[in-house]
Amino acid sequence: MTAPITDVVNVSIVVQDKTPAQAGFGVPMVYGFHTHFSEHSRVYSDLAGLTADGFTVADAVYRAASAIFAQNPRPESIVVGRAATGLGAFVSTLTPTVLNLAVYTVTIGAGSLAKTYSFTSDSTATAAEIAAGLIALINVDTGSHGITASGSTTVVLTHGTPGVVPAVAYSSNLSSQNTTPAQTSSGFAADLQAIRDENDAWYALIPVGYGHAEIADYAAVIEPLAKVAFVVTDDADVLTTATTDTASAAKTLNYARTAVWFSRTPAAYLNAAMAGVGLPQKPGSITYAYKTPVGVPTENLTATQRTNLRAKNASWFETVSGLDVTFEGKMAGGRYIDTTIGIDSLQSDIGASVLAVMAAAPKVPFTDGGIRSLKTALDAAGARAETAGVLVPGTFSSTAPTRAQTTTLDRAARTLRTLTFTGQVAGAIHKTTISGTVTV
Repeated sequence: MTAPITDVVNVSIVVQDKTPAQAGFGVPMVYGFHTHFSEHSRVYSDLAGLTADGFTVADAVYRAASAIFAQNPRPESIVVGRAATGLGAFVSTLTPTVLNLAVYTVTIGAGSLAKTYSFTSDSTATAAEIAAGLIALINVDTGSHGITASGSTTVVLTHGTPGVVPAVAYSSNLSSQNTTPAQTSSGFAADLQAIRDENDAWYALIPVGYGHAEIADYAAVIEPLAKVAFVVTDDADVLTTATTDTASAAKTLNYARTAVWFSRTPAAYLNAAMAGVGLPQKPGSITYAYKTPVGVPTENLTATQRTNLRAKNASWFETVSGLDVTFEGKMAGGRYIDTTIGIDSLQSDIGASVLAVMAAAPKVPFTDGGIRSLKTALDAAGARAETAGVLVPGTFSSTAPTRAQTTTLDRAARTLRTLTFTGQVAGAIHKTTISGTVTV
C-alpha cells in the first residue's frame, strides 16, 4: 500500500457551475378549467402526454395545446395551469345578418365530436325565423354537447357546466358576442398565484376562455408581472368603431402586456398558435406580423374592419396576395409584441448576469475593481441583446461610477445606484413605400 498523496498535497476544488435561473421566454402556459390532475400545473412536451392524463379534443386546454404543438418549430414544452375556482358558464350570442334563401350554420364540438346545424332562410327572411330554426336544431342535440340554445331574434348559446369552453364555429352571416362572466372572488388571480408558486418557469399566458369579462380579468392580473398574455376574441364589435369592446377596453387601459387577437373561429386558438410560432425563437429575432400559423382559418375582412382593428391595436390573420399572414402583432397599449419580449429578455439577462458575478465571488468589493466587474457583466448582456436583434448593434453603452463618486450612505448600505445604460430598440420593418421610374 502506497502513501496517499493527500499526505503531501491536499487539493480542494470548488465547482462554480450554478447560475441564476432566467425567465422561460420560450414556454407558454395554457390556462383553463379541467379535472385531469389535482396539482395547479403540469409540464407537457407533446399531445401524447395530455392524452395520457385524460385530455381529449373536447377539452379547450387540449385544443389550445394542439394549436401550439402544431407549429414548426414549436416550443419544447408547455405548462398547463389548472383553473380551480369561481368559474363562469360559457355564454355566446349569435346575431344573424338577415338574408333571403341563405344557409346559416353553427358547428359545435371539435374533431370527430363536431356536429353542424344548418338552417336555410326563406324568401321573406327575418331574424326571428333564422334564430328559431337554429335554436330548434341545436336543442334537439343538447345532451350530446351540453349547450342549450335560446333567444328570439338571436341565438344565445349557454353551456351547462361552468368553466367548460366548447368549440363553436359559425357561418359568416352570423356574428358573435361572448358574454361569459369573469371568474368570481378573484378566482383567476388566486389560480395564477397558486400556479406560479408551483411553477413559474413560463412566460406567456394562453387562456382558453375568450369572453369580454374574462379577457379584462386576464389582462389586469398579468399587467404588473414580467410576463405577457395572448388572448383571442370573436366579438363582432371589435370590428366596428365601438369603444367598449374587448380590444378598445384593453387599449384604453394602455395594457402593455396583453395582445388581443381577433378570430371568428376562437376555438382554433389563434392566440395559442402564435405563441407556438413566436416563443421558440430567440427574443429579438422575430416579429409577430407576417407569420403563417398552422391550423387556424384566415379572416375575410373589409377595409373598414381592418382600419378598426388597427385603431384598436388588435391583430388578426388574413390572406393578402395569396399569402396567409398575420397583421400588426401589437400589445393592446400599442407597443409591438416582439419589443416587449425583447426588453423583458434584456432585463432578465442583465439581472441574471450581474447576480452570477456576485454569487460566484467570495464578495464583490465596493472598489473600482468590484464596480468594473459588474459593469463588465452588464456590457456582456448588452452585447448579447445586440447580437440577438433586440438592440441596434453598436448602440448599447453603459456608465459606472468610481468608488469616489458614490455616497457614504450608499457604501454603508452596500448599494451601487448609478450603474446605467442606454441602447436603441432594433424593431422591425412592417411597411415600406417604393417609388421608381421606368423608361423606354
